[in-house]
Amino acid sequence: MKRLLTLILDGEFEQGFDATLEIRQGDIHSPSQTRIKGRLSGNRDLLNCYRHWQQRYLSLEMLFRALSANPEQVTNSSQRGEAFAACRQAAEVLEKSLNHWLNSDPEFRGIRDKLLRSGKKFQLLLQTNNPWLRRFPWHRWDLLAEAQAEVALSAIEYDCPNPLNRQPTPKGKVRILAILGQGANLNQQADQQALEELAGQAGAQITWRQEPQASELNQQLWEQGWDILFFAGLAIKRQ
Repeated sequence: MKRLLTLILDGEFEQGFDATLEIRQGDIHSPSQTRIKGRLSGNRDLLNCYRHWQQRYLSLEMLFRALSANPEQVTNSSQRGEAFAACRQAAEVLEKSLNHWLNSDPEFRGIRDKLLRSGKKFQLLLQTNNPWLRRFPWHRWDLLAEAQAEVALSAIEYDCPNPLNRQPTPKGKVRILAILGQGANLNQQADQQALEELAGQAGAQITWRQEPQASELNQQLWEQGWDILFFAGLAIKRQ
């Protein structure tokens, strides 16, 4: 049975984050065997690094959207290369800054050392109410990468769905929620066919949703139990 480590980070980038690490042998409902506290100092520069990478990534998306809308448009190869290079460089700066923050703060050392002694392939549940922390590339933290840890995200406060409201699932059958987003000039039919073939071989059950509204998707996720979430298409978030 894998060990479950829960890392709770509560705070803001300006003031810093109170940190708590809980270690369990089993799932989240098992009693914690270890609980230690620490702290991460405020780091506004790290948040700015993420926003800079986000801007570079969105510029790539705009470039591909322009090509998708007009496939015959000729785009300068040097322009594409510069956009890719800028995005890659911003990602490297973000990764380096994140690792420095997590590995160098003396008040976080106790938690980091406990993680280092947790062996390989443990499960880490990161609980935080900070929306920016949830977006960070935690799988690129060298400590977790070397441990081959599985990382999941959660809010600090949450309500578990009522299992009585869920539709029964045939025993042993995998349920897949497949969402098709905006797909102009994309070959979504090929994606559908490939997924249908794989699901057929595995005896899985697929439920398809075409460009669902947020309320519809939220209801689907909360009221039914899914094993796999599949998405194909384009999506964009404006802030």
